[in-house]
Amino acid sequence: MSESRQALKDSKQAEKRERAAQIPFGGLLDEVTSPSYGPLDVEFESAFDCAAYIVTAEKLPAKNAKKRKELMEYLSSATGCEDDEIIAHGQKVRGLLYFGLDSLRNKGSALGKEKIKYPMRSVRPAF
Repeated sequence: MSESRQALKDSKQAEKRERAAQIPFGGLLDEVTSPSYGPLDVEFESAFDCAAYIVTAEKLPAKNAKKRKELMEYLSSATGCEDDEIIAHGQKVRGLLYFGLDSLRNKGSALGKEKIKYPMRSVRPAF
């Protein structure tokens, strides 16, 4: 790839990341600012991270295909991202939550029936 093509691609990706960082909570994300991940009650700093996490829920396509489609369309139009970029980011967020939960278990945290508030800092987009 030529330098000018690479620079254009990098510029587009930076623009997508900037647009993703500007997505506000509210609207479609009004009710889901703190979804669960196992025993964790995740408090997302980034609305984009939260939405990408939600659209990658394993059962969402079958359970609520309309909601998933609306969220994907919203994220795509708001950021300029392709569906596969949104999915990849959601999987990255899920991976970080997996390791966060594993770390809590390894430190001996009492993970019982009650949810634990877990602050989730913004995740650098996977694109």
